Order: sequence, then C-alpha cells, then structure tokens
Amino acid sequence: EVYLDITCIESPTHFERFKRRQEVFRSVFREVKSRLEVQYQAQGALAFDAYIHLLKAFAAKVPGNALTGFQATCIGLFTLQIGHFRMKPTQSIALSLFEGFLRFCYSFYQDSPRQGATYRQCAIDLSFGGRWMPRMSTCWRSEVYFMQAEVKMNTRPDERMNVAHSLDPARVSSEAQVLLTRAFQPQGGFDFSQGLFGAAHAANAAAAAAPAPAVSVAGQ
Repeated sequence: EVYLDITCIESPTHFERFKRRQEVFRSVFREVKSRLEVQYQAQGALAFDAYIHLLKAFAAKVPGNALTGFQATCIGLFTLQIGHFRMKPTQSIALSLFEGFLRFCYSFYQDSPRQGATYRQCAIDLSFGGRWMPRMSTCWRSEVYFMQAEVKMNTRPDERMNVAHSLDPARVSSEAQVLLTRAFQPQGGFDFSQGLFGAAHAANAAAAAAPAPAVSVAGQ
C-alpha cells in the first residue's frame, strides 16, 4: 500500500511560504546526509537512507497518527545534528543512529520530571546546524521549527509553521520506550526476528549492515 499526503494551498502567500520551508528542509536533509557520507564514505550514505526508512516505519507504527513520517524525519535529522547517537561495533551504522533517535524520543518527550532538555521547556530548531530554543507558544504540546525560513520570510510568531503541531509527546515517548525494550537487546544488537518493520525495512537497514566503528559522537 502507498499512502500520499496531499496539501491544498489557496493563498499565493502561503504557497510561497510553503515552498521556502520545503527548500530549507531539503537543504538540512542534504547537509546531514553529506556529513555522514564524508565521515563514513559510501557506507554513510547507505546508512542514512536506511535510517530514514526506519524513522518512517517507526512513525507508521505509532498509533493514532501521533507521529507523522515527516515529523519523525525532522526529529531524526535533529538527533544527527546534535550528535545524539553512539556507534556500536555490534550493530550497523543505521541501527546505531536509529537507537539514538529512539532514546532521544523516549527521554525528550516523556512527562515524568527530569533534568535536561524536555519538550515542555525547549523547542527544536533544525536551522543553523540544529539548536534548542525556548518554547515560543503554549498553544502547542511541542514545537519544531525551521527558523531560518521563518526569519527570512519575516513571519509573525503566530504564522510560523510548527512541524510538531499534531505530535503527541506522551505517545511518542511510550512507543519509543516499548521499541527500545523489545528490539534492542542488552548487547546493543537489534532483533529483526520480531518483524517490527517488515521485510522491506529490514532489507533497507541491511544495506548498511557493515559493522560500525566503536566511536562515540559528541554534539556540535
């Protein structure tokens, strides 16, 4: 089955803003992929593609449309920007990146009081290499922006596009915790025998299955 998202935009102003936001997203996407390719050569590019498939597969498994594929992709790009992953020699590059994404979602979106950045205090900005910002609006449960586009377009705060407008933090955190517990073994491996993502997604991840170097990646 193939699912398509169709956006209808009647206002020329809104359509122009939509295009500019898409341009910034594509720029961030290419930049993050390029960094992995520089660091790990061809394996990095393959791992990035497999990682994106895993992000979208995870979003599709989150009930109630609590996380869209685009939202998962944006958050996944941000975790790479800030270096929220650790390479393990027991699993592929793509799975190391994906584990970092799941741990970020579990921690950042959980409701229980904790130290460090959480969705209640911080908004995510994928511009300028990825950064934290103070929450901008209490109308949303969480916030993710491409502020570079918003600043260039001189949009008012209430006109800015919050990528995470429909994201359900509690559900995302819970589903990430479940998948971490179910799929990632104590040794740091990933168990595809559970059939979590289906054969197609397993094959994509396997394309980057060369052992990852045992290197910890720090933030920017």
